[in-house]
Amino acid sequence: MIRVIVSGALGRMGSITVDKINQAEDMTLAAAVDVFAKEGDVLSSLEQFDGQADLIIDFSHHTG
Repeated sequence: MIRVIVSGALGRMGSITVDKINQAEDMTLAAAVDVFAKEGDVLSSLEQFDGQADLIIDFSHHTG
C-alpha cells in the first residue's frame, strides 16, 4: 500500500487527487495538507503530520 500526502489538498487539482487516492485500491491517503485548512481532516501545515508516507504530491501555490 502506497501512503500519499497531498499538499494543496483544498485546491482544484489537490481535491481531485485526494478523491482518486481514496478510490485507489493500492494507495491510502496519509495526510491532506493545505494552508487554508480550518479544522477537520486537512492539516494546515506539513509539520503537523507525524506519521509515515511514501510520497508527497505537491499542488500547493508557491506563495504558501
